[in-house]
Amino acid sequence: MRIPPITCIWIAASAIAAAPTPPLEVQGVPLGATVEQLQQANPLFRCYGATCTFYPAEAASAQCGTVSSEPAVLGCYARVGSEYAFASVHGAEYVAYLKGGRVGEFRVMFPTAHADEVVAALEGQYGAPSDDREFETQNQLGARFVNRVVTWRRAEGEIKVERRAVDVDTGLATFIADWYARATAIDKEIGAKPDAKSP
Repeated sequence: MRIPPITCIWIAASAIAAAPTPPLEVQGVPLGATVEQLQQANPLFRCYGATCTFYPAEAASAQCGTVSSEPAVLGCYARVGSEYAFASVHGAEYVAYLKGGRVGEFRVMFPTAHADEVVAALEGQYGAPSDDREFETQNQLGARFVNRVVTWRRAEGEIKVERRAVDVDTGLATFIADWYARATAIDKEIGAKPDAKSP
């Protein structure tokens, strides 16, 4: 039986529309995961209060020993670097922020030189960004640099990649859940209000 072309187009469009969108996640851990789920996925996350951190360089040092030119050691560092890379970038640093025992925000720091690679990888995973801007920025010493900020906005949260954020040489990718953004905004608002009991 031959299916009319219009029907084929409708079926293809329906399949695309029905394709699930990937969750906002870092290192296989989605926003909203519990601390237990975070540490089950990566036991090397260290949690102190409402903040959990993971530094792949520490993991590499613990597993591979002191850096040297020995092929076995170099191979070990390369393996660990690949295992904990962000997109294709080695040497990233990970911070997870918690509220109510769940991950509400991930911040991933990476070398500025790899910012475009990070954006390309996220485009492959999440599609075209909602916003992509380049602009000139200036540091405290007066030096000028071109910065780029790329944003993906979704109902459940937002991803933002900044080529230069922490400092001139360090970029930042932020994954933040909508519920966490709203809750922290309320907390900041409450904290900014003067205490009614104070004189």
